[in-house]
Amino acid sequence: MQFGVFLDVPIVSPSPSTEDIPTELEVNDADESFLLSTEFTEKELLYIEALQNKGVLKIATRELDFSYLKHEDGSITGFNYLFAKAFSNSLEVDLEVKLVGWNTFFEIDGAVPENVHLDDSVVYTPDILNEVDLLCNYMTILPWREKLFYMVPIFPVKQMLIKRNDVEVNTIDDLKGKTISIF
Repeated sequence: MQFGVFLDVPIVSPSPSTEDIPTELEVNDADESFLLSTEFTEKELLYIEALQNKGVLKIATRELDFSYLKHEDGSITGFNYLFAKAFSNSLEVDLEVKLVGWNTFFEIDGAVPENVHLDDSVVYTPDILNEVDLLCNYMTILPWREKLFYMVPIFPVKQMLIKRNDVEVNTIDDLKGKTISIF
């Protein structure tokens, strides 16, 4: 599984002045310090300029302990939130968060097409990208998902099967009748 930041790439903006857009940014938020260092493509620089002109970064994420969690004292924790907050601070724009369900990332006209992951000809822009700038979520990068949005892997994570030493598993059929847990 990989965490992805999903950009709604087709933003039209005037020619950017790339001299004004920093490529190394230090972000301070309360006691947290983040250093974002990257080289941006011309398309990404256009996108960043459009966000700065708009003055706000709107993201969609899910409310999960490790992703986005608002506490009773009003503080917010979670990797997706802190990552998006660091990015918005580095751009000197406000951050707006929209909490959504899993299917929202893939819906068009309020539903997920049944064959989206099987039929290569099914390509569309999910409805949520008409409301937000970025989708911030942990998600496996798969070819069918890459048809729907631009995906940026943030950190690699390996998918694996962990089993007891005394259990033989060579094929999916070997799992029949077994109890499994998915994390």
